Amino acid sequence: MHDISIHGYSPLESPKLQIKLVDQIVDSGGWVLGEKQLSPFSYQIRFELEIGNIVEMYSALQRTGVQFTRTAHFALAEMCTCQKYLPEPEQMQIVTITLRVGMLQEENTRFRNFLRSRPA
Repeated sequence: MHDISIHGYSPLESPKLQIKLVDQIVDSGGWVLGEKQLSPFSYQIRFELEIGNIVEMYSALQRTGVQFTRTAHFALAEMCTCQKYLPEPEQMQIVTITLRVGMLQEENTRFRNFLRSRPA
C-alpha cells in the first residue's frame, strides 16, 4: 500500500469544497477515511482508492476546482503513468492519499488576478 500527501488551493469556501471533494472521490471509486478542518482557511481529506482508478481520481479532483502545487501534479502524474505498467496483481493495490487544501481569501484572489492582468 502506498501513502502520499499532496497539497493544493481553492477559491471555493470550505463547506462547498468539502461537499464537492467527497462527492467526486466517492463517484471515482474512492473511500473517504477522514476529514479535518485544520483552520478557517485550510482543510484536509484522507482517502483510499485502487491504483487502477488513479486517472479518474486525478481528473475528478481537478473538476472540484482544486489547483495543485507543482509537486502534487508530479506525484499524481507519476502514479497515472506507473499504473499502466504495473503487472496485474492477484489482489488490488490500494493508494492512500492525504490532500490538504488551502482556501484563498477573496481579497487574495482579487489581488492575484490584478497582478496577472498588469503588463510586465
